[in-house]
Amino acid sequence: MVLALPLQKLKLFQTKLRYLPLTLTGGTLHLLVTYTLYTLLPGALLALEVPESRAGEPGMIWTIPFVAYGVLRYLYLVYRQEQGERPEKLLTGDLPLFVSVAGYGAVVAWVVYL
Repeated sequence: MVLALPLQKLKLFQTKLRYLPLTLTGGTLHLLVTYTLYTLLPGALLALEVPESRAGEPGMIWTIPFVAYGVLRYLYLVYRQEQGERPEKLLTGDLPLFVSVAGYGAVVAWVVYL
């Protein structure tokens, strides 16, 4: 079945696709800045609202490189290598991304439980 779009809708669709990488870049920057602030935020400030929060724990700063590398590696694989169809396979099949996630988990376990 061939889908025929009017010229106006086709132009609108192409315009939206053109801004998608810019939107993802902005979202990635917001994610990294917000996560960094979350890890650096003193636990006393969050304790006012959430008494059991682990934000601001001294060791959580060591998770920032794992998060930054993991997000940027995923975007690289999706956009440059065009491997984004199956994210679960991408996570388990790409060794650097898997090591990043495993390292993040190890550091969080170390901070929370030790």
